Amino acid sequence: MQESTDSIKTTKAYSGEKNALKEFIRKNRLLKQANNAVDVHSTLLSTCVNICFGLCYGISLIYGSKLVLEGTITTGDFIAFNGYIGLFVGPVSWLPGLISRFKRAQISYHRLDEVFCLEKEKLSLKNNKPSNTVSGDIVIQDLTYNYTQNVEVALNHINLEIKEGETLGVIGTIGSGKTTLMNLLLKLYPVQKGKISIGGKDINEIPLAVLRRSICYITQDSFLFSSTLKDNISLFREDFSDDEIMESTKKAMINDEITQMNDGIYTLLGERGVDLSGGQKQRVVISRAFLQKSNIVIFDDTFCALDNRTEEKLLKNIKELTKGKTCIIISNRISDIKDADKIIVLDEGNIIEAGNHETLINRRGLYNKFYTQQSSKDEAILN
Repeated sequence: MQESTDSIKTTKAYSGEKNALKEFIRKNRLLKQANNAVDVHSTLLSTCVNICFGLCYGISLIYGSKLVLEGTITTGDFIAFNGYIGLFVGPVSWLPGLISRFKRAQISYHRLDEVFCLEKEKLSLKNNKPSNTVSGDIVIQDLTYNYTQNVEVALNHINLEIKEGETLGVIGTIGSGKTTLMNLLLKLYPVQKGKISIGGKDINEIPLAVLRRSICYITQDSFLFSSTLKDNISLFREDFSDDEIMESTKKAMINDEITQMNDGIYTLLGERGVDLSGGQKQRVVISRAFLQKSNIVIFDDTFCALDNRTEEKLLKNIKELTKGKTCIIISNRISDIKDADKIIVLDEGNIIEAGNHETLINRRGLYNKFYTQQSSKDEAILN
């Protein structure tokens, strides 16, 4: 049901209403058949129980009456015996429904048990003061990572050094491991082989809460909560004033749209920010970077829905934001990363090129190929 409602726009855009309706009916038919099978078995069991008790009553009535007439038992004994049978009817008749509910509860329990059995993250909240952060120096040594379901490695022997205050641009082919590398920096994935050091410390020795407070990660999916704009920008933290939040929206180039809303930053958003356009959602998410006091800022393909003029102004503001901080910009557009101090090119989990914009252009490698393709497209649009 949720999948069907969430995909309404996509379904209409591709005129897939008939196929979607058929699939919806098919899945509901399977669900109906499964529920009917359970109900049939439950009803049959309940019917059998009632028939058995009916037979018991009939046998008791016929044979008991005969014993009373013969004087073997008294009338009181006969009434008492039938009363005991009646006491059993209620509890036993509940058994079919109880078994059905037990089976459903058993399935739910197994699903929950799979979640509860997952290993908990150790956040190490003791002595977790706001001042406890790590500096922006990042050193990656011989890092290799492989997803369990994949044969090929996602990252292969990555060696990289980023000094505090530097900006690193990351570009590469689809599935080359760009986002995986960032997830490893945040310890969203465990480091399998190799070592990552931040501020001179192995990330496995840094408490998770401290590590993630030191890194502001702006993800590519632009996720928004069903809450107010203020809560989405501050991430429900109460230590930011309205003025600070408004200032962050100005730097993220979203302030004009927010001020036109009746409730401003207190405007309530729909599920996943359905009220906003793609570019507006991205800028709301980017506002978090200007609000959080982090030593490391990561932008993971967060400018793809912005027009060139807005993107250019935003990149200037980001340059001001990241002075003295470590900044990592992941993008498939050369214009986003060309001013970075260092640029790496990833392909199939390997760093195949590294240097600044001019150096990589002159090498005539994959970076130069990206640059040529994008320049050709820009010229075609202008013409």
